[in-house]
Amino acid sequence: IFSSDNGGLNHKKKNSTLYDSSGLLRGSKGQIYDGGHRVPLIMRWDGVFPSNETRSNLVGLNDLFTTLVDFAGLEVPWGQAMDSESFADHILDEDKRKGLREYLGAWTYSYGAGKLHYEAIRKNNFKLLRNYEMDRPFQLYDLDEDITESNNLAKNETYQALIEEMALQLQRIGPCYDGEVDSM
Repeated sequence: IFSSDNGGLNHKKKNSTLYDSSGLLRGSKGQIYDGGHRVPLIMRWDGVFPSNETRSNLVGLNDLFTTLVDFAGLEVPWGQAMDSESFADHILDEDKRKGLREYLGAWTYSYGAGKLHYEAIRKNNFKLLRNYEMDRPFQLYDLDEDITESNNLAKNETYQALIEEMALQLQRIGPCYDGEVDSM
């Protein structure tokens, strides 16, 4: 398994001659934009995983736990990995999509204060961000059309139902899911 955590480093701040490992993606390590948390995931298991194939689905690194437990033929211990979804079947067969995430959330906190600063949720190619420190807190991006997250679609009436759906799902999944959903 090859992966990383929390996106690429931002060397621009330090006037470094090093490359910007986030490339075109907005943001850097630890930030809510894709440059802050989109990372590669490469898995190989000779004789088990299909070779020379790729998958493109929403997966969090926390999903590795349940996926590896499935491959080991074990059960996830009660009360553990509650936010982990197995994608084991999909690794073996691209057409097996049952149990794959429809939504994937991310959260960032203010350093030192422990206060929620940003949260985001992905659904297919759309990403909704919420900034708790802005008057107009929502931002919506179509990552298929706007990988740099520079064209905020949140003001466009066409997307209001999608924003409401994604905001409700974001509230449901975290960051500390307790089974209760407050009104927005």
